Amino acid sequence: MILPDFVIIRVLNNVLDLIRTDYRTLSAANKVQESFLYRITYDMMIEDRYEPFPAAVKMLINTDQDPKKLLVRSAYDTNTNRTPFVFVALGEEHESNNSLTQGIADNPYQMVGEDKYKKFYQRRFAANYQVVIGGENKNEVVLLYHIIKAIVIHYYTVFYFERLEMMKISGGDVRMNTAVPDKIFLQTIILSFEYEQKIPFLVNDDIVKELSFSNKPEGADNFSPPVSTE
Repeated sequence: MILPDFVIIRVLNNVLDLIRTDYRTLSAANKVQESFLYRITYDMMIEDRYEPFPAAVKMLINTDQDPKKLLVRSAYDTNTNRTPFVFVALGEEHESNNSLTQGIADNPYQMVGEDKYKKFYQRRFAANYQVVIGGENKNEVVLLYHIIKAIVIHYYTVFYFERLEMMKISGGDVRMNTAVPDKIFLQTIILSFEYEQKIPFLVNDDIVKELSFSNKPEGADNFSPPVSTE
């Protein structure tokens, strides 16, 4: 089964780690201006006297031991005051482009050993997932919003190979009715895509290995002896 929210979380966290490694490697070689983080932030114009690149380094280039290490999570953590923060939430999803039945014949069966095979129910969904970005500093929230959007654009094909298809990006400011304090600025990147969910039958079917048949000619009283074939 596909869990789209955890696919998004895993991809974003993996890319954030790649960005950290890329920055540290090039910084050690005095080539920081060649880093991915520098190239997507150096020409951003957010506010006077706000320098996006140093702010991005402060937010993102940290270690696993740093309590403020930015991680994309599956929900807002009400037990921490860590900002900025990022979490993924399901906006809504609905069935899309499905057959009239349960999709049992829409994909090939799979063998289970030598004696059984399994069938699947299959449904396709159109979904909107929200990557919610929050923090007490609005400039940091805006900066992080555009960094994560750049990551999604750059790694669009990775999401496709993870079977999140036809992805489209939108977003904006948001105020959610959650435990997020009012002093927190929130922006959301909305990822709209389609994916297929395949659910195996609870019971596997037996494989038919032999057929037996007989016939009765017209006018005959009895059937002929059965004939078997593999």
